[in-house]
Amino acid sequence: MGIKKHHTNEFKAKVVMAAMREDRTLSELATAYGVHPITIGLWKKKVIQGLPRLFEGGGLSNGKENILLPKNWTED
Repeated sequence: MGIKKHHTNEFKAKVVMAAMREDRTLSELATAYGVHPITIGLWKKKVIQGLPRLFEGGGLSNGKENILLPKNWTED
């Protein structure tokens, strides 16, 4: 069994963003970033599942303040 690597949140975000572009396979990304394809898939799934929480409370939160959306905001 290999040594478990600990990746920073910034690294994980970079890898997930690349995976969400879907212009390369998970295997190609795994080779490029040195992370197992299953791990990339799990990170991507976690991000997708967490997206709805960004919109709770009528605004987006950056951890310090709540950014309110304009009243005339419409989704495309």
